[in-house]
Amino acid sequence: MTDDIDQCPNTTGGADVDEKGCELPLSIEKIPFINRVYPNPTNNYFVIEFNDANKINEINMVDPLGRVYAPNIREINKKQIIINSSDLTSGTHLLRLKTDKGSASFRIFVE
Repeated sequence: MTDDIDQCPNTTGGADVDEKGCELPLSIEKIPFINRVYPNPTNNYFVIEFNDANKINEINMVDPLGRVYAPNIREINKKQIIINSSDLTSGTHLLRLKTDKGSASFRIFVE
């Protein structure tokens, strides 16, 4: 059931939500094509390490105020992405990633 405001009308007040207004999970589930994301929390950079080669189709981030922005990518190849986080505001940022192997979103904590 949806309403005129968003596609998830029963979202808890104060919850983190996606672009459809649906609540984001509190925990990070295992994403089959991602080996690990580190360091998290971060302050200078973080690395997304893939299990196998991936073609990145789309990558963006959402800041603590809900603004969507393109991350400052320091290095990218088929097995990993290194993102500069030194200029990000402190708080929880959401990273959204689409590859040829699937989609994922996860929280990055910037100190």
